[in-house]
Amino acid sequence: MFKLAKDFSLDLEAVAKGGVSWDDKLDPASNEVVGSTANELALGLITPEEFAEKVDKAIGRNAPSFFKDQK
Repeated sequence: MFKLAKDFSLDLEAVAKGGVSWDDKLDPASNEVVGSTANELALGLITPEEFAEKVDKAIGRNAPSFFKDQK
């Protein structure tokens, strides 16, 4: 096994907790808003509050119809 792969495997075993991967939990349209809006936030073009507001609106607008069809 390559040293990098072995080191990575050991690092993964040591992880106690992690973050949520939202890209596989949101509808595609809202996920696109999260991505583009995260860039705006990182560039300082919007505030964290504006980020949250834009994402909340996108989820409210897109998720209900997307997940209704996923049952």
